[in-house]
Amino acid sequence: MTKCPSCGTDIDPSAANSAASNSQKMITLQIPEADAALMRVVFQEMNIKLGMHGLGELANQLRPYHDKFMENAEHLRFFDDRNLAMAFRGVEYGYKIEVRIGEDRPAVGVIPDPRVTVDVDFIREGEKTKTLNVADNATRNAAEWFKAYFEDAAIRLAPLEEDGEN
Repeated sequence: MTKCPSCGTDIDPSAANSAASNSQKMITLQIPEADAALMRVVFQEMNIKLGMHGLGELANQLRPYHDKFMENAEHLRFFDDRNLAMAFRGVEYGYKIEVRIGEDRPAVGVIPDPRVTVDVDFIREGEKTKTLNVADNATRNAAEWFKAYFEDAAIRLAPLEEDGEN
C-alpha cells in the first residue's frame, strides 16, 4: 500500500497511479512584510523580461503572483519599489528612521494634485545620517499615508535593543 504524503492514509496503488497524472504539488511561501516591495520588483522585472524574449504566455502566468503584493497599490504606485525594499533593509539593520515629505510642487498635465518628494533618513548615533529617496512624484495624500505606514513598520520591524526593548 502507498501512503498519502499529507495525512498518511493508506492508498490503493492502482488508484494512486490513476490520480497521479492529474495531481500537482503546491509550494507555499510566507513572505515577510518587509519583502513585499522586493517581490513586486521581482515579478514585474520577470514579467517584462519574459515578454521581451517573446514568452508572453509565461509572463502572463506571473500576474496572479504579482497581484498578491499589490495591497495599498493606490498609494504605493508613486514609490520606487527598489528603494522601498532598501528602506526596509535599513530598518532591519537597526537604523532609526525619519520620513521627510518635500514641499508641494504644482501639478503638471492632466493630474490636478500637487506632487512631493519623499525621503527616508536613516539615523544611527555617531554616524552620518543617510538619506534614500523613495518617491519623486507622489501625491501629498500618498506621501502622508506612506509616512504613517512606514514609521509604524519601522517600530514593528526594528531589531530589539540590548535591553530587550525597541
